[in-house]
Amino acid sequence: MTPNELVQKHIVRKVHLINAEIAEIFPARFDYEEACMSLEGKEFHVDYDITNNKYFWWEAISIEVLLEADVRAADAFNESDPIFSTAGQAWKDCAQANNITSNPVELLEVWLVSNWLYDKLNCQDESVVTWKGLPLWGRSGSGFPIDREDAIEVIARL
Repeated sequence: MTPNELVQKHIVRKVHLINAEIAEIFPARFDYEEACMSLEGKEFHVDYDITNNKYFWWEAISIEVLLEADVRAADAFNESDPIFSTAGQAWKDCAQANNITSNPVELLEVWLVSNWLYDKLNCQDESVVTWKGLPLWGRSGSGFPIDREDAIEVIARL
């Protein structure tokens, strides 16, 4: 399914531009990727392990450090490293393991979505909540088409 087809089928309607009252019904969500990527002096990455169908994070090490430590680059990832179902979970673990703090993501829009999309968005660590029986998605993006949202593109590829 294309992202546009997903939007047509599973996004019911925009409920409201976010305001403080509506924002309170959503649990806080943090952008661990941004926090890890912006840490000065360190370089972290999240990659997908096709063998295990899971994500993992790793810290880039300069060739100079590798040579000093007499470590081969191939040893950077091994079977004992933790793996995660989503990239978001890997970034969160990276942040926690390195004592990196993150600011909450600001939600800009609320959308009524299908139960199916609610479950998929929840698996992608998106801000979702059921309010008065309605499945809602708190979108942090605004001003560009919904089918261009990273989470929507990922779900459409599944």
